[in-house]
Amino acid sequence: MRLTILFMSIVLMLLGCSSSGYDTLQEAVQSQWDTPIQVLNQDEERQIVIYLDQTQYVAGLYQFDNNKYIYDRESSKGHRSSLEKEYPMFVKPVEFEGAEPFLYGAIVTEEHTVSKFVIHYTNGYTQEIPSKNNTIIAEFPFATQSINDYLEEVDNVIIYDENGEIITSWK
Repeated sequence: MRLTILFMSIVLMLLGCSSSGYDTLQEAVQSQWDTPIQVLNQDEERQIVIYLDQTQYVAGLYQFDNNKYIYDRESSKGHRSSLEKEYPMFVKPVEFEGAEPFLYGAIVTEEHTVSKFVIHYTNGYTQEIPSKNNTIIAEFPFATQSINDYLEEVDNVIIYDENGEIITSWK
């Protein structure tokens, strides 16, 4: 009987220790960095996260299994906003192995709350993407040729505030 109780105790202890992951996405991502990060946006369906690491916006893939978030910073790509404009901004295509390509972008402004990014392409296609925390995550527009040629196919990016006013544009 004692042996059975001891065995069951060990099994329960090992099961409790094997649950890897974190309760929040913020905790999972932060576990990979020494510097403070801030999760800004996530796409739950495709399990994409955008976070701010000091001055760099980083896109990465996460996992959500057994009500726990798991993040490995090896699956991340970062970008800094162009400082040439009054409101630094970017829109960038990203592709990770084993995942569909996507767009992510951000604008740096504390004066405005961004409602949406509207991307106009040279072929006439327009993509309207709602913003969260002044960032976007969107499907890669297959109306364009390829990820490598993406920026050549962008005619303009216009960023709007919650009142429908233009904050800034690419051109």
